[in-house]
Amino acid sequence: MNLNNYIMKWTVRLLFFLMIQLTLLSTGVSQDLTQMDRSIAPISPTAYELGKYGYLPVGMYTGTASYSIPLYELKGKNLSLPISLNYYSNVIKADLA
Repeated sequence: MNLNNYIMKWTVRLLFFLMIQLTLLSTGVSQDLTQMDRSIAPISPTAYELGKYGYLPVGMYTGTASYSIPLYELKGKNLSLPISLNYYSNVIKADLA
């Protein structure tokens, strides 16, 4: 066996081993960006209020928004009647003519 071939074979093996080690090291030390620390810079009240609009319930089949605001509840002995305002986004039709 030639000395150059022997050195080349061990160099390739060493480079392959180093690449595996670097790959394992980079995946093991990476940061989780989904869990941000809010104690460093808390969200301002204005930005927090803007984020609340994303919590509107949406129908999974049609994709339309439906929202209900409870106003009052009439209570009797055996009956309870809730009064609320309801909004459905699928009743608004655009005039394309």
